[in-house]
Amino acid sequence: MTSSCSPSLSLRESPPRPRADRRTLIRRATFDLTGLPPTPEEIEAFEKDRSPQAFEKVVDRLLASPRYGERWGRHWLDIARYAKTMCAALIPRAAIYAVLWRLCLSRLGH
Repeated sequence: MTSSCSPSLSLRESPPRPRADRRTLIRRATFDLTGLPPTPEEIEAFEKDRSPQAFEKVVDRLLASPRYGERWGRHWLDIARYAKTMCAALIPRAAIYAVLWRLCLSRLGH
């Protein structure tokens, strides 16, 4: 937990939550990045991997997964459709694509 969160918790007299166990951690990451639960095999492999890079490997695998692209591609398609239907008469198509491209790059961290 970050130190910026701790003061507000102490004001409410709530103790910090305990760290998530490995099963919960992989479930949260997998749901967040792919929208799907991890398979029992993925959970078991993560629970057995005790290397310091175990979670990093899980996140890298999820980011490389087609499921990640499908989940987030849906959001980009929603934006593109909105831009096409709501702004077509007001904004030139090239400007719409430029905005979408900048959004995509900002999401990728570029």
